[in-house]
Amino acid sequence: MNASVEYAGGAQYAVRLAPLMIGMWEAAVWLGGEEVGSGIRLSVVCPPGLVATAGGLSCGCPAGRYMPDDGSQQCLSCVQGSWSDIGGECKP
Repeated sequence: MNASVEYAGGAQYAVRLAPLMIGMWEAAVWLGGEEVGSGIRLSVVCPPGLVATAGGLSCGCPAGRYMPDDGSQQCLSCVQGSWSDIGGECKP
């Protein structure tokens, strides 16, 4: 998991977490070799309508659907007679 910590002033820090893949994660804060508070559980999921691609590294359209290059983030059905893998492009 990638993390960045930024001093926000006083006794506050802003922490940004970027999990490397889809799934369940747990984050903990350590200060001076001791855990502060208890860990927080994070669930990284794909947005509605998308599914995890192989290996869980990103999200894509379900099999039989594709995402056009127009930036819409919507899955469209492949034309009749073509197919696609999860997160792939339609093929004849």
